[in-house]
Amino acid sequence: MTLFEDADEAAAFSRYRIAQQVEYGTWVAATDLKVNGVLAFGAGHPVPVSHVQRFGWDKDGSVVPSGTGLPDPAADRAEALRVRRAALEAEREAIDAELAAAGPVERAILDEIDRAEDEAQPAPKRKAAKKNEE
Repeated sequence: MTLFEDADEAAAFSRYRIAQQVEYGTWVAATDLKVNGVLAFGAGHPVPVSHVQRFGWDKDGSVVPSGTGLPDPAADRAEALRVRRAALEAEREAIDAELAAAGPVERAILDEIDRAEDEAQPAPKRKAAKKNEE
C-alpha cells in the first residue's frame, strides 16, 4: 500500500511540503510578535512569510532570517534544566558527605524516615525501588 494513488499526487504533495518549508522556514521572530494585541509568535519561533510581508516585520527588525542563531526556547529550557540538575547533584554530594559523617543515632533515624517514605509510595513504585536496590 502506498500513501499516494499516483505520481501526480506524490508530486503535488512534494510541492506542498516545499512551499510549507519556505513559508515557515524563512523567518524567525526576534521578539514576541502580537497581532491585534494577542501573542501570535514567540521570540525564536518560525514566522510565516505571508505574515512578515503583511505586517512589514522584516523592515522593523521584528524578524530575522532563519538560521541566524537566535536562541531556541526549547534549547534554553534544556540548558536551564541542565544547570539546575548540576546544582542539585552538587547538593546531593554535600548531603551524602554529611550522611557519611553522621553518627549511628542519626543514621537510624534517617533509615526509619526513608522506610516510611518508601511505604507511602504506590505499590508499583515500591516494587521498582526494591528492584533497583538489588
